[in-house]
Amino acid sequence: MNTRIRYNKNPNGVLVSKQILKADNGREYKVTVNPDGKTGSIIDAFTGDSSLIGPATSPHKIRLKIKQELERRGVKFIEETRKSKSKSTEENQGPSNAGDDN
Repeated sequence: MNTRIRYNKNPNGVLVSKQILKADNGREYKVTVNPDGKTGSIIDAFTGDSSLIGPATSPHKIRLKIKQELERRGVKFIEETRKSKSKSTEENQGPSNAGDDN
């Protein structure tokens, strides 16, 4: 199971996935995002075949499209939830004693 796709930038400005993403059927994939951030590709590690993904309106949206296509191909991702920083700060401060005159 994969948690998320992490990228390294190569000298040409292309983002390349650090890890090989494995599907349930045994297939393995690498992912790239072009320097414009609006197109990307999924590369089959066994055959070398590349599938163009995009275009998208932003780098964030192309990454979402790539992840959706990988899920369609059988790659599983663990659902992760992140706590917002403001919530964790409130929890650490404890109850407020404002207005207590005792």
